[in-house]
Amino acid sequence: MGFQTRLARCIMAIATSPPNPETLRLIDTEIQAIIQQSIVRTTKLLESKTKELHKLAQALVEHETLDKSEVEKVIRGEKIRQVEEKLKSAAPESNTNVTDPNPTRTSAPRPQLVAAA
Repeated sequence: MGFQTRLARCIMAIATSPPNPETLRLIDTEIQAIIQQSIVRTTKLLESKTKELHKLAQALVEHETLDKSEVEKVIRGEKIRQVEEKLKSAAPESNTNVTDPNPTRTSAPRPQLVAAA
């Protein structure tokens, strides 16, 4: 009997009455099978992509963070920008419009103190 058929039977059994120990055992068995299949599939995937994983690990050691396009480039074996280049492109340019937090006032003259006679 396939997983979906057994799962459907378990769901129907639980929906109509409190689950009995056999139903709970069947659910546990199915969940364990799903987890085991996932472990096997994940292990195979990681083993088949070992080269790419090592490239990514090395790039992360060098750069600490990678964005999506950089990850894709690393996997394809392409070079990515060096950290210094990233910092230069991220730094604000010196000729950008920056508002002075303490502007000098030139619109009105300062009042002068006059000595009383």
